[in-house]
Amino acid sequence: MSSQKKFNKLIEVITRYAYKLNNYTEESFVEKKHEDVWSAAEVYAHITSANRLSIRGMHKAMLGEATEDSNPLSWQARIIFFLGRIPRGRKAPELLVKRTPKLNSIAEAKNALDDLESELNEIWDSRFKWEQNPKNEASCSRLFKQ
Repeated sequence: MSSQKKFNKLIEVITRYAYKLNNYTEESFVEKKHEDVWSAAEVYAHITSANRLSIRGMHKAMLGEATEDSNPLSWQARIIFFLGRIPRGRKAPELLVKRTPKLNSIAEAKNALDDLESELNEIWDSRFKWEQNPKNEASCSRLFKQ
């Protein structure tokens, strides 16, 4: 699949998430059915904040400030990647919880998705500028193989 198709698919997924917001009432959006189960608001906050972290990494690559971490993954991270999910009973690190914005309404979630789509479009539109900086050439070729 080409980079353009992958990008279009990503935008399509964001559009579907925005459309699914129509299935919630304000109350059901923030409701937690159980202490260990995320509310829809928490899921949307996680999706938007995790993708924003990726975008920050792309901006660093664009500016030639990206670094590679040569440290091996911890055994906990290896388990998560092997299983494809976080094992039951695990809690998010407190620092991550504090950094994840709270979405208190459907309108806030819609705005967060709109902002995310806008940031992704900005990165996509500037991808060819990255290659003009020799420091970025290797990073860019890995991010956007054509």
